[in-house]
Amino acid sequence: MNPFYIVYLGLLFITLLLSGYSYIVGVKKSVYLVLLLFSTLAVELFVTYKFNQNKHFAFGFIYHLFNPVEYTFFCLYYLRASNVSKFKTLVKYSIPVYITLSLCISFFIYHIDVMPGKNTLPAINIDIEGFILFIYYTHLLFTLNIDLKKHIYGHPDFWISIGVMIFYGGTFVFLGLYSFHFKINLNQTLKLFSAIDLPLNIILYSCINVGLIWSIPNRKYIIS
Repeated sequence: MNPFYIVYLGLLFITLLLSGYSYIVGVKKSVYLVLLLFSTLAVELFVTYKFNQNKHFAFGFIYHLFNPVEYTFFCLYYLRASNVSKFKTLVKYSIPVYITLSLCISFFIYHIDVMPGKNTLPAINIDIEGFILFIYYTHLLFTLNIDLKKHIYGHPDFWISIGVMIFYGGTFVFLGLYSFHFKINLNQTLKLFSAIDLPLNIILYSCINVGLIWSIPNRKYIIS
């Protein structure tokens, strides 16, 4: 197994534990991180188990189904973290719109109900999701309720916003070219995707971990 992947799964588990502890001690918005991380870990462990049993297991369709779930929990976290009501309305109504759009792309463009579409990754879906979430979390970053007596890096949502922006900003270009690479060589495309995606995932969950650690003792920065 790829060492990066082992680190990724371990970090994902640690992040899940930290988000659960954060929720238990009173950071109510962390419940959406708990749900996001639990579902992410469940998907990754299931894919790993099935792939180890059968190297030809078509796992791509699972990520197509998971993608709207991921978007929903990131949006729900934003809704609890943000204090700008007008923008929150837009985010709230974007959830059912994105779910519908994502599933339509998966079934009518990728055709995930049949092969070879069942083994494709939701590149278009993730690019759209990433573009939207990049805007949301950039907005969250620039509208943080900052205590001027403290450094901005002491705000939990500073780290979570940075992590989301780095991850989706980093995957945007490759995923835009994914369909082109996929037609040339499926196996090499999946390897290249892992080589780009895994380090960015490690950065994302490392940032979330730092944010969760800051959230626990710094009650002034908690927007519940």
